[in-house]
Amino acid sequence: MIPTVVWGTGNVGRAAIRAVEAHPALTLTAVLVHDPAKTGRDAGDLGGVGRTLGVTATDDIT
Repeated sequence: MIPTVVWGTGNVGRAAIRAVEAHPALTLTAVLVHDPAKTGRDAGDLGGVGRTLGVTATDDIT
């Protein structure tokens, strides 16, 4: 599995979350967001996957 980070959850970022989740060789390891309202939300919710993915969105890049 290749660890994968998605930076941003706009139109492209949401599609990227879904694509990473669907790809058998990739593992979503982090989602970085700029909007404080999205911090702490699950990537599945932000990406419209329809289930939780266990990856919490953060605005901390350190």
